[in-house]
Amino acid sequence: MNFKGLVGRKGVHLMDAMSWSAYVLEAVGKAKKYGKPVYLDVGKESTAYMMEDALMQMAMNGEPAAWRVEVKLHTLQ
Repeated sequence: MNFKGLVGRKGVHLMDAMSWSAYVLEAVGKAKKYGKPVYLDVGKESTAYMMEDALMQMAMNGEPAAWRVEVKLHTLQ
C-alpha cells in the first residue's frame, strides 16, 4: 500500500504522523528500559502537541514510562 499522497487532519501527512509515532514509541521504550527521563526535541509547535497527545494517551492507557518522556520545543522565533 502506498500512503505517500494522503493528507490527514490540518495538513499533516500520514507518513509524517507514522514516523512521529515511531519516535514516541522509541522514547517510551528507552524510558522504560533505563528508568530515566527521555527528551524529544522538536522544532514545530504542532509536532510538539501531537507528540504530547500521543504520550498522554499512552500514559492514560497504563504505560507509566510515558510520564518520563518530555517534549522540548525549540523554535526559531
